[in-house]
Amino acid sequence: MIVEMTQVWRRRGRRQVLRGVDLQVKPGSVTGLLGPNGAGKSTTLRVLLGLLPPQSGSVRLFGEPWTRSSLARVGASVDGPSFYGHLSARRNLAVHASLIGVDGGAVDRALTIAGLTDVQHRRARTFSTGMRSRLATAIALLGDPELVILDEPQNGLDPEGVREIRELVRRLRSSGKAVLFSSHVLGEVAAVADDVTCIVAGRTAYSGSLSGFAPDGDLEAAYFAVTTAAQG
Repeated sequence: MIVEMTQVWRRRGRRQVLRGVDLQVKPGSVTGLLGPNGAGKSTTLRVLLGLLPPQSGSVRLFGEPWTRSSLARVGASVDGPSFYGHLSARRNLAVHASLIGVDGGAVDRALTIAGLTDVQHRRARTFSTGMRSRLATAIALLGDPELVILDEPQNGLDPEGVREIRELVRRLRSSGKAVLFSSHVLGEVAAVADDVTCIVAGRTAYSGSLSGFAPDGDLEAAYFAVTTAAQG
């Protein structure tokens, strides 16, 4: 397994945000992370990235107990796009590449996978919201990670932007990378995910294949059935 989180608990202030989260991500697969607002999805991703330590439970990456060095094999975009608006897409990537010590070939590969080659010389401030999201993902790809983590990448996007992110996730999988992304856009999860994990009130209500979650293909009905049962 690329990711194995087992019975992870985490408090923020007086609030117990995670109350026993289990999550697995398989090599080369796309896993959708579902749940209502405030369920603990973003906190789960931050624990996985080491931004928040778990109170209890275990986190394993690439078959080994979590260590900071294992994050070299992970690329993430979890706080929204972050770039220099006055610089071109290529120049933004070149700046980040120099910070992590990778060469120009990594910039070319990231532009290709993110679908930004044709606009690489445009200033980032002129990008649409969807293109900015793809640029943020391209930055996460510079180290050629085996696992890519995206926190609600379709947030605030118009239909064209949502489609762009869908195609990006598919390209990531085709390139052999595992993808873990949180989303409220159930149709997009149904379109690209192999597996889903649904978190409700800080607990994992379901973790497994998409077909097991929604055997009849109706992800919306399955989602509301699972979340209602978990909250009841």
